[in-house]
Amino acid sequence: AAPSLPAQHSTLNMEELLRVAMEAAAADPSKERAFMEMLTRYRQHPSIARREREASESARARRETFRADFERERARIPQGVCLRMNSIDELVDAGCDWDLASEIMRFPILKFLTASHEQMEALPIIETVKHNLDRKMPLPYARAVI
Repeated sequence: AAPSLPAQHSTLNMEELLRVAMEAAAADPSKERAFMEMLTRYRQHPSIARREREASESARARRETFRADFERERARIPQGVCLRMNSIDELVDAGCDWDLASEIMRFPILKFLTASHEQMEALPIIETVKHNLDRKMPLPYARAVI
């Protein structure tokens, strides 16, 4: 049985109880319901709700800060460019000029600007390694892909 909880707990105590319930559910599938109840109570705690709200607001503010860079860089890349293009010739055939194709080959993460969420999720993890922020990347590029 899950430990009984008072109506309000400190988050530290709740996190410990959640950990115990998670370990119990991992060891015994019949205790999964107790874990889910504990997780629900944890998520309803005022400080957890506040933390999640603040994180969401912070992420939204960051996206808005970099939106102009994203829109400007996204407009430069033709719609036909996709994540799996690996040569300058493929990029030129997709509508890039030679200079833009060279930039994309130098900074492959720029291809993410044309990709949908589903396309990025479908990309094998091993292929995402080559798509990273480069410290030599110009600041507007880095802001656009963040």
